[in-house]
Amino acid sequence: MKREALEKAYSNVVSDELPEWQQNTELLGWLLDRNIFFIKWMIRADF
Repeated sequence: MKREALEKAYSNVVSDELPEWQQNTELLGWLLDRNIFFIKWMIRADF
């Protein structure tokens, strides 16, 4: 009910265009490398 009212009041609030940082393949690759490193570190970490 609230969602319906909001959608009627604010049309086209969200753009279909990707944000600038998501279009930067170099940045996304760097972030992916860091994430994989962190996951491997967490698996090996002895808590």
